[in-house]
Amino acid sequence: MKPRIMTTGLGLAAMIMAAMAGQDGLADARMTDQGGPVRAPETTFRQICTACHAERMAPDDMHARRTMAAPPMNLMSTLIRRKLGNDRQAFVDHVTGFTLAPTADRALAMPRAIRRFGLMPPIQEIDPTLTEADIEAVANWLYDHYDYEAERGALRDHERDHHRP
Repeated sequence: MKPRIMTTGLGLAAMIMAAMAGQDGLADARMTDQGGPVRAPETTFRQICTACHAERMAPDDMHARRTMAAPPMNLMSTLIRRKLGNDRQAFVDHVTGFTLAPTADRALAMPRAIRRFGLMPPIQEIDPTLTEADIEAVANWLYDHYDYEAERGALRDHERDHHRP
């Protein structure tokens, strides 16, 4: 009887440790195709992506911030969702593919954003340890993180007021 309790206790301890690791940003319980753990997406975003992308910024604030390295992610995410019909899988596929291999013909950013910021480098030039599964996890987190309707309204109002054809 004791070995069974011991095994159950070890299994429970392993599950708790895996859950805690995800909260600390080390990993979550999923595994990559390469056999390693998938990084916690929110932590990955905040440690890697925010080096260039502000997590959130009002559209009108972009004009005052001339030193930004890349568009704010709330606006970029909203624009991509809008251009892809707010389809989750299309969003995740695009963000994952573009982040791994950005090209001008695949860019969904507005032309003026590309002129201002250029294309991002492939993410593995920034962090070679990131896997496709890590990037896909971040893309899913981005999709869930922002209030699409609110962000879309702010972006639409900004475009109407500042970028008339």
